Amino acid sequence: MDAIETSPDASPTRRTLLKVLGIAGGAAVATVAGAPPALAKQKRSRGIVVYRLSARGSSCRACSQHHRYLVFATHALAAANRAHPGCNCPITTQELAKKLARRLLPTGGGLVDLRKVDPKRRA
Repeated sequence: MDAIETSPDASPTRRTLLKVLGIAGGAAVATVAGAPPALAKQKRSRGIVVYRLSARGSSCRACSQHHRYLVFATHALAAANRAHPGCNCPITTQELAKKLARRLLPTGGGLVDLRKVDPKRRA
């Protein structure tokens, strides 16, 4: 590569300008590339992840009624407890507050039917 001309008589050429902009752009990208890990440290999970079967967009009434009130502790448990054999509804995650998760899943595992949970019960 040619050295960048810095003599006062020489007017900057297009090539020189592009080199300077390329160096400045590279420095900016290197600075921004270090930012995401710092942002990731700020975002902390304050809850417990549970799994649910989503019936959005499903035309099947069985799925809509079955999935509405069920919360699962694991992905495998959600996959094993579908509404019917041909059910292919997606399994989604939901983050619950730790206090609520302890109330719903006191042993830490299993499935919960929200219709049968006593709202006055304390953790």
